[in-house]
Amino acid sequence: MMLLHFVLPFLGALALIPLLKRVAAKTGCVARPKEDRWHKKPTPLLGGVAIAAVVILDGLVASPAGALRLVLAGGAAIAVLGLVDDVVGLKSSTKLVAEIVVAAVFVYAGYRLHWTRSLTLDAILTLVWIVGITNALNLLDNMDGLCAGVGVISAMALLLALNTGTDATLAERELLVAMVGAMTAFLVFNRPPASIFMGDTGSLFIGLTLATVAVDTSGSGAASSGLLSIIAAPVLVLLIPIFDTTLVTVLRLLSGRSPAQGGRDHSSHRLVAMGLSEFSAVVVLWTLAAIAGLIGASVRWLGVDWAGMMAATFVLALVIFAVYLARVRVYDETEPRPAAMTPVIIDFMHKRRFAEVALDFCLVCVAYYAAYRLRFEAAIFSTFFPTFLRTLPVVIAVQLASLFLVGAYRGMWRYFGLMDAVVFAKGVALGTAVVIIGLHLCGAADAAADGFARVLPADHRVHPAACVGREDHHLRRGPGRTAGGARAARAARRAGANGGLRLRRSAGARRTRSRPRSARRIRRAPGVRGRRADRSGDRVRAGD
Repeated sequence: MMLLHFVLPFLGALALIPLLKRVAAKTGCVARPKEDRWHKKPTPLLGGVAIAAVVILDGLVASPAGALRLVLAGGAAIAVLGLVDDVVGLKSSTKLVAEIVVAAVFVYAGYRLHWTRSLTLDAILTLVWIVGITNALNLLDNMDGLCAGVGVISAMALLLALNTGTDATLAERELLVAMVGAMTAFLVFNRPPASIFMGDTGSLFIGLTLATVAVDTSGSGAASSGLLSIIAAPVLVLLIPIFDTTLVTVLRLLSGRSPAQGGRDHSSHRLVAMGLSEFSAVVVLWTLAAIAGLIGASVRWLGVDWAGMMAATFVLALVIFAVYLARVRVYDETEPRPAAMTPVIIDFMHKRRFAEVALDFCLVCVAYYAAYRLRFEAAIFSTFFPTFLRTLPVVIAVQLASLFLVGAYRGMWRYFGLMDAVVFAKGVALGTAVVIIGLHLCGAADAAADGFARVLPADHRVHPAACVGREDHHLRRGPGRTAGGARAARAARRAGANGGLRLRRSAGARRTRSRPRSARRIRRAPGVRGRRADRSGDRVRAGD
């Protein structure tokens, strides 16, 4: 039965989209190329009509008077709003007000996230969640196949999370399967190069449907699960739309631009500016969405402890990824704009030591907790958990001090070599030895201290693997590359240029002779003083 909910919407959308392409071409409902848009040719905009139509029809046939009638009605309303915007165009403020009205209806009907005990605050958070996710999917529709692909992955992750083995969530699962079928059919036409776009009709419908299905309407989750699991599951399942929207909003505000304006500054555009092809950039974001979705769905199976640890590690990696993407130049620096906070941020970005120490602080915490979880089973873990809490500050302080003493924070790495791994291994080994010896010298030889001493070797194994993943060790391409430079690089490769060069420069870029790594000149960044090249060439001695 569940298979029919996939096949019928898939075939229906597959048959309907070619008809809508012809209708859009005749009526002029096409997305025309603009300076702040990515596509290069006029493209029909009515693909979202097919997605919304077949999903709503499937829901009405399967459950005409079921629990999801409000979701279907809200989806139809938001799809009509998107269709009006696609045909005649609406102001951002007008769409936002309409989205708030639709979200308010869901809150009035009892939809709640159950993130807090305060009913008022929880209602406000639910309203913000529905509006935010709806707009996040809308903003994510900025490159061929991206929004539909992430929508398929998110719907499948929600499907896994709702697969409880009972009929309590049967209607939601049938709706999600129908959405997967419709969006998969749309991807047949929307894969690069796309022959049709979903427009606001599709992106708003997908966003609202996923946001409302992710909301716990029964209230049972608040009583049966911890707060972390209640928050983590929906956030992780829809993390990539949240990530892209947050990145774009913050960077536009910092650069003095309006968050509501369009632009080629999304995460996908920045990946292309780094040198990836459009399809490769989309696949990267699909992969991240799949990882986040699996972690979010695993909260129910693995429990909060293990899933929370994986979520913390993934979110930390995503923050590093965001910092790297933020350094890619995508804005026209000569364009006049209001005063911005960019100089402050640039000055902060050059204080790399603070970021490195903060990153290692997080890695030590995650690695030490992971060592405890690996060393002790669930029953024993609760016995030794007070020891973990008591010794965590000591481990953090000693480990960071040890890394400092062995010279882990003296250089700026652009490449990670064997000697760098040796430095970190020495720092971790020194910190582990100091903590164990200090513990015994203080006379703490009770059972808890014995358990602590037994877990330190596990920390010694876990932490180096985490540390060598630091952001500055993996930045093999210069973050300052522009979209023009990336296109020039791809053109050079297609023309048969030397494939051995990792970096190509555009025609106007400064040319640099290829020299051994130890003799490369290191260009000073604004605000960085007192740095001299070490003989290894990969590190820069820093005076700050």
